[in-house]
Amino acid sequence: MIAINKIKKVKNIPINFYKYKIKNLKSKVNIHIETNSYIVKTAQTKNELLDLLKLRFEVFLEGKKKLIPIDFDEFDLLADHIIIIDKKTGKPIGTYRLISSLFSNKFYSETEFYIDNIKKLNGNILEMGRAAIKKDHRNGITIALLWKGIADYVKQTDSKYLFGCSSVYITDPVEAAYLYLHLRKNYFNENLLCEVKPDYVMPKFDKYLNFLQQLNPDLEKAKDLIPSLLKAYLNAGSSVCSYPALDREFQCIDFLTVLNTDNLTKTFERKYKKSEIH
Repeated sequence: MIAINKIKKVKNIPINFYKYKIKNLKSKVNIHIETNSYIVKTAQTKNELLDLLKLRFEVFLEGKKKLIPIDFDEFDLLADHIIIIDKKTGKPIGTYRLISSLFSNKFYSETEFYIDNIKKLNGNILEMGRAAIKKDHRNGITIALLWKGIADYVKQTDSKYLFGCSSVYITDPVEAAYLYLHLRKNYFNENLLCEVKPDYVMPKFDKYLNFLQQLNPDLEKAKDLIPSLLKAYLNAGSSVCSYPALDREFQCIDFLTVLNTDNLTKTFERKYKKSEIH
């Protein structure tokens, strides 16, 4: 959920392989919102999906060269994909991947965490991830449009909880422990605690955590380590329910976050409903 999301390595496989994999794409939930300049919808054709996979590659691996310029993994066919299309170009300028428990019992978060406590929640759950916005369209209007699409999707799937991995681009165990203490003090949900899988455990994290706790540090400065997207989720009422998971490939830590959609609705109405979107 959250920060411009990470990707796994793209294998050097001909693009026709990916076209074959996605040839039978069908959206599970249909969303269509139109403004003067944009269309917000769920991807419904293989060409729309290919375009957004290229956009994700462009955002996640900007400036790097790969043989196949798309970001695709096993979870993309389990998901619906919210896309914003610029009417001038006909191309997507923003996207978000949504995996609903109505259509799948597998989620990306399970690659890093044991999420049984989230799966046991009373109500439909919806995983958010792979957020990507084209560089020259990263503004309040684009974010508001994405949230309009997400809010519509939440309504149609009657989703009670949103969850996902929130990335913070630090790997220092002292900084990770410092940030964790701040999040635990202010935003933690012990009842939904999800353990980190062995391959993602941060070495010496517990050692530095115990050391910092003995020092009783001022945790206010930890706010500076929180990226803007995670901060937005916390402000909307999200809870943190994990230790940090270390992703060595992408040089970051991930926290598992959960948001009750009742809070989402209130935040959306307060921040976006009255905003003028063209």
